[in-house]
Amino acid sequence: MLREINGQPLLDYLLQRLERCRQLDGIILATSVEPSDDALEAYAARRRVGCIRGPLDDVAARFRLVLQATGASAFARVSGDSPLLDPALIDRAVSLFDDGDWHLVTNVQTRTFPKGQSVEILDAATFAEVSESYTTAPDREHVTPFYYANAERFRIRNFESDRELGEMRMVIDTQADLDSFQAIVKHMDRPHWEYGVDDLVPLYEALAP
Repeated sequence: MLREINGQPLLDYLLQRLERCRQLDGIILATSVEPSDDALEAYAARRRVGCIRGPLDDVAARFRLVLQATGASAFARVSGDSPLLDPALIDRAVSLFDDGDWHLVTNVQTRTFPKGQSVEILDAATFAEVSESYTTAPDREHVTPFYYANAERFRIRNFESDRELGEMRMVIDTQADLDSFQAIVKHMDRPHWEYGVDDLVPLYEALAP
């Protein structure tokens, strides 16, 4: 997350995009208590971004710690491996959440957006209650699979892309993903946050292997 790409840490790309969301009240970096993540806490302090630390393998527990600290009634879940996440998608998801009585607004229940453009908005009270009962490691690590596996129990609103782009990778999980990201960034002729998902798709189609 702190590896420098084109002169700035990888995590900076995501934060610069989140800071341009119109619908968010704040940003919290929810990392682990492991010594290996001390550098992330120091980075957050330099960046003046909130940082809350919790169990390495229980991301859901980290989120509960964030909710306890902030008192938020809802939250957006985004992943650090998505440096080019379109802030307009987050704003769209928050607006949908605010306009309905939803437990979860998402664009991944049916995936039509590229990987790396995933957004989930969750009702905090429901999440706090439900996540306490998570019994499997995947539920604790990935936070929301329980909602999708038990969709009949929840009010879920999924929104979709106009195109089927679910197999496109704008996420960074592998060296090949990182190579694609570097190639894309090098070809940008304006600030990266001005490239929404519709602008990024042709770049990935042309440049990503």
